[in-house]
Amino acid sequence: GMAAEIVRSHHEKWDGSGYPDGLAGEHIPLAARVVAIVSVYDTLRTKRPHRPALSHNQVVRLLTTESPGEFDPTLL
Repeated sequence: GMAAEIVRSHHEKWDGSGYPDGLAGEHIPLAARVVAIVSVYDTLRTKRPHRPALSHNQVVRLLTTESPGEFDPTLL
C-alpha cells in the first residue's frame, strides 16, 4: 500500500504541476511528499560524473527558496 503510493506519487508537486496524476497539496500522499524531498536532497548532495556534490547549506537553500511550489512547505 504505502510503497505503491510513494512510487506513484513522489513526482507530484505541491502546486499540482507534477505527474502522473497532477495531484496538489494534501491530495499527495504524505509518504510521497516526504520521499520527494529526501530524494532531491540525496541527489543534490551526491557527487555525480557531471557535477560535484552540493553542500548541505546549498541544498537547503535550493529546496526552500529556489523551488517554489514544488514541495510541501510544512515539511520543508
